[in-house]
Amino acid sequence: MRETTPQQQSGRGSVDRELIDHAGATPAHARFWWVVSVGLLVGLVLLNLYVALSAAAPRTPYDEIGVLQASRLLSGEGTVTKTLSLGYYPGAGLFLAPIWWFTQDGATVYAAAIHVNILVGLLTVVPLAFLGRRLGLTTPQAVAAASVVMMLPARTAVSDYVLAEQSLALFAAWAMVAAYRLWDRPTVPNVGWFVLATLLAYFTHARALVLVLVAGIWLLLLLRRRWQTALVGLVLLGVGQRLVAWLAGLVVSEVTVDGFGQGASLLGKLTSLGGIFARVSLVQTWAQLCATLGLVVIGGLVLTRHTWSDLRVRRAVGPDGFVWGLGVAAALLSFVAWSSTTSHVYPDGPRFDSWTYTRYIDPFITGVVLVGLAAVIRRLDRRTAAVGLGLALVVVAGTVAWAIRIVPTWGSNYGPANNAGIYPLLRFRDLKPFRLPLFPTFTNDNQIWAWGSLLVVVSLVVILLLASRPRVLFVVLAVGAVALSWYGNPYQTRDAPYRIEQALEKIDTVDGGDTPVSMLIDCPVSSQRNVATNWVGFWFADRDVDLVDATDELSGDEPAVVACNGWTNPTDAPRIAGSDNYGYSLYVLDPTVAERLRERGVELTSQP
Repeated sequence: MRETTPQQQSGRGSVDRELIDHAGATPAHARFWWVVSVGLLVGLVLLNLYVALSAAAPRTPYDEIGVLQASRLLSGEGTVTKTLSLGYYPGAGLFLAPIWWFTQDGATVYAAAIHVNILVGLLTVVPLAFLGRRLGLTTPQAVAAASVVMMLPARTAVSDYVLAEQSLALFAAWAMVAAYRLWDRPTVPNVGWFVLATLLAYFTHARALVLVLVAGIWLLLLLRRRWQTALVGLVLLGVGQRLVAWLAGLVVSEVTVDGFGQGASLLGKLTSLGGIFARVSLVQTWAQLCATLGLVVIGGLVLTRHTWSDLRVRRAVGPDGFVWGLGVAAALLSFVAWSSTTSHVYPDGPRFDSWTYTRYIDPFITGVVLVGLAAVIRRLDRRTAAVGLGLALVVVAGTVAWAIRIVPTWGSNYGPANNAGIYPLLRFRDLKPFRLPLFPTFTNDNQIWAWGSLLVVVSLVVILLLASRPRVLFVVLAVGAVALSWYGNPYQTRDAPYRIEQALEKIDTVDGGDTPVSMLIDCPVSSQRNVATNWVGFWFADRDVDLVDATDELSGDEPAVVACNGWTNPTDAPRIAGSDNYGYSLYVLDPTVAERLRERGVELTSQP
């Protein structure tokens, strides 16, 4: 028999309205969910630690080092060496800043930052569990569902990096919880919490502007229900957005040479929409279906149904509509951002990650996926499962038959977790170019699309067949999430400046301590110059690192300088042989130091 929830009795919108409540109906059921929730929490911790095993140094010198240098500035410890990158909003640095109070060593800072970020990711279970309770789940069910959401590959893969993704997902989840609370009790303190969570997400990443926009639209719609509270929220949101943008800009200007450029980069993508929007939309939707075992379409259908019901019956958009709108808006942002043909190529070749990009969407759809799991736990309606399967088949057919005809699966996939949701499928792609179009089969060069489509279809067929057995279905989905993350954990190479570091340690032995180092950045502008500059500034943070714009600005007091191979220097200073990283080497400017190094058998060379 279907029960009426307190939310229904009070007229409040909640996703559990059309789901059969059998949760914890017996003590045996309750014990089952407690055991499962504890087991999944332990498994979540172990899974993230396993993924992070190879994280000995930054994987990418742009995104990660930008976040780390921002955290150093926020810590107030030491002088931050500016980076040559687009710059990233500094909110994630709030969690990482205390690390710098205890150590300035780049390797140690990075190891600690990895584990702090893992903790931030684990903490996201808390707001997602609160959201699950709002959806009518018991506490152990809510914790179990939240754990599975965080076990999916898009959420675990980021444990191999120091990125803003964990913090962004955390604050976005709190914003969703705050939306339900605000709807239940539209008071000024509750709208304050809602705006605060939204702005913290925005302070973490400029991409969260989409969350700010959706929050603003939802508050406008809330005017009909409680105009005073909604008006206060709109004022706070508007003023807060400008304040966050200004404050983040100040921090970024102190961390980067050219100031904040990520916003301009994203704006350029949004304003250069090409003719491949439909292809990108299909392929990225396909990627999200793969990444969530089809749960995103289940959650999306449930939210759509209830948002429409709110509009039809109450003539209002409740928190279900906010969660739904956030997922849709994030997806549209990603589709448009990657619909420019120029965004799919690097100077040295085509990209693959830009076609299958999941990173722009992942942090904002955790609520949608959780709604799908809540529907599973509370015995999903077979009609919803059937419609979800049908929609997925349309996406799969459109992707395989048309959208991927121009997608180079052999293209670059270098970016940090750009398509983490489909990491388990990457071993099925051929890295050698082949002629396109090529219809995918399970054995040819384009097979990644066949295997991914099979994953989507099988997942949704299983959901349809086991819909009446929620506990069995939940366990199957949980095992699937763990298997995907385990199978998709890539081996990540770490290209830290170890040779330059070893050369500096040789100078330390004759110069008595941590040798200060200068970085000459007037060498030809290239990606390698930017890479070397970012690495030197962070990895040698425990030294005095000084960026020098031009050769004639060298003071003459520097014992050593990192400069490009072949640097024409006025004093014919030798470089330490074997100190080459990224086309840059360590040059010894102090003749006395150079002589001592020779006496110790260190090879110096004047050859370029």
